[in-house]
Amino acid sequence: MVLASAPDFTGNLLRALLKAKAGSTSDAGSYTCFARNRFGMSSTTGRLLVTDPTRIVQGPADTEVTVGKSVVLPCQVASDPVLDVSFSWAFNGQLITKGDSHFEPVGGRSAGDLMIRNIELNHAGKYICVVDTDVESLSAVAVLVQPG
Repeated sequence: MVLASAPDFTGNLLRALLKAKAGSTSDAGSYTCFARNRFGMSSTTGRLLVTDPTRIVQGPADTEVTVGKSVVLPCQVASDPVLDVSFSWAFNGQLITKGDSHFEPVGGRSAGDLMIRNIELNHAGKYICVVDTDVESLSAVAVLVQPG
């Protein structure tokens, strides 16, 4: 880690920055910044949490679908257990909401699979699974096509 104090004055405030070149779990913990001038001393403490990166371990794949059938598009992740993971899906650029009976999210904490029931012609297109945590966002894409 490097402590940098750039000559960046805003009014009477001097900003200090603590930079971690490559974070590792050994860097996690509480850090305290102390400031002192002729009027006294002050400090503030912050906590640094280092997490493993989230990975999509099974994403959706381009799939040929038949009208009237159902399909499940997988979106499964491996993530640090301290992170909350949420999944959302978009179809042709529009967020899929709970109101459409053809689309049903299935899975659990590490799976945000999407079931598409009773496929219609207008369900062909681009599907994007978006995985969000407090520290990152990932996505995976698949295209559903009709045969012929």
